[in-house]
Amino acid sequence: MWRWLTPKLIGLHLLASILVAGMTVMGLWQLGTYDERQASSIAERAAAPPVPLDDVLGPDDALTGDAHGRTVTVSGRYAGPQLLVTRPNAEPWLVTPLTTESSAAVLVVRGHATHRPAPPDGPVSVTGILQPTEPAGDPASADQPRVPALNIAQLVGRYDTDLYSGFVVLTEQTPAPPASLPLVEPDLDEVSTTAGLRNLMYAVQWWIFALFAVFMWWRIVREVAADRQPEEGDHDASAGGRPSHVDAVR
Repeated sequence: MWRWLTPKLIGLHLLASILVAGMTVMGLWQLGTYDERQASSIAERAAAPPVPLDDVLGPDDALTGDAHGRTVTVSGRYAGPQLLVTRPNAEPWLVTPLTTESSAAVLVVRGHATHRPAPPDGPVSVTGILQPTEPAGDPASADQPRVPALNIAQLVGRYDTDLYSGFVVLTEQTPAPPASLPLVEPDLDEVSTTAGLRNLMYAVQWWIFALFAVFMWWRIVREVAADRQPEEGDHDASAGGRPSHVDAVR
């Protein structure tokens, strides 16, 4: 153990500790900046004025990260089977398809509900937050109104019209429904894959540098300690072969 505590190695230990600590802190700082930019992107999209749905997502388009979390408006008529999206420890979502002028339908999360109240008759205008399709859940039969996830690919066979690749979480409707439902909080945790991405990569880079510093510290210490072993062995051998003072007197 004492071979690791020579003056030269103690200086190396201190230098390695300072470098690793500094690089770790820099990585954490960059990660914090990434989180701040993500939060800023979420706030900017939430504060942006509503845009028509077809301006950010066509009936045959795939939903991209730039459209996720946008506030959109869409007009049409509610028509088609309603669904209840059920999750463990959460109140179900009431989902109703809204057929637009393009004859395609967008699924609208009208609110929390344990049953399926009839949607308003006639044309409506909906304002809401655009969300991407959810991961697939356990498949449910077409006549089963309760589904475990709002996955567009699993639900497209239930309707006679094409479905948009995203769904809208309702925030406002005109005309207002006679009995309003508790609104669903949209998921905006990851609205952008690019906001602050450079800072995230910098954080990873700093941590890689820290790991490399640890590796180099271990390698140098190991080599220095290995080089000292023969010297200590030679010193012990020479000390053992030298006659003692008592032997010299005799």
